[in-house]
Amino acid sequence: VLTRHGHHVVDATDADTALRRASESPLDLVVVDARLLDDASDVALLHALRERIPDPGFVIVDDELSIEQQLDAQGSAREAGLSLDFLVRTASDPELLLAVERALERTGLRRERARLEEENRIIALQGDVRQRCLELLSSTDLEWLQERILWDLAAMARAQSAALWIADERELLVLRAWRGLVDRQLLPEKLAADAPGLEPMGEGVPWLAGHPSAPVLAIPL
Repeated sequence: VLTRHGHHVVDATDADTALRRASESPLDLVVVDARLLDDASDVALLHALRERIPDPGFVIVDDELSIEQQLDAQGSAREAGLSLDFLVRTASDPELLLAVERALERTGLRRERARLEEENRIIALQGDVRQRCLELLSSTDLEWLQERILWDLAAMARAQSAALWIADERELLVLRAWRGLVDRQLLPEKLAADAPGLEPMGEGVPWLAGHPSAPVLAIPL
């Protein structure tokens, strides 16, 4: 029925197969036989599917649950961040098609809302960055600039600590400021621009250094 109406259908006869198919194919909606669940409030399988599919809709096929049980199950699903609908096993083809198309429409709306929210977040961040740049350009207080640059970079990188070196007239990098969970004694007072580990600086792009368990983000300005 769904295939005849233009839907791409991937079938699975058990939970393991469903998880494997979900990892292999991009899906928008999952129609689940309630017999694959321990009970109507069991969201473990649905969570596992959602880990493999970005924000899908779910339609549970069952003919034994009361309206109260369905509402309880939907409440549990909402608390778990899942969108859940029910369809009786004896549903006609038009009823199945209608349930699927409604669930797909809601899935599309949720994804579109999430996309717009992310776009708005990026626009707001860009506006915030522009405002900060204007503030930096309008100041002639070198000490304030050093602290502000250090603070902003640490905030954007979500770093627990940060340090700032500035090149002097001899092109040595001189420590000017530091903040956060950093041991001042471990910070070199001066660094040569061609010191080991600073080779990527010539490319003018950020790079990761340090140990994988304690990465350091280096940002040349």
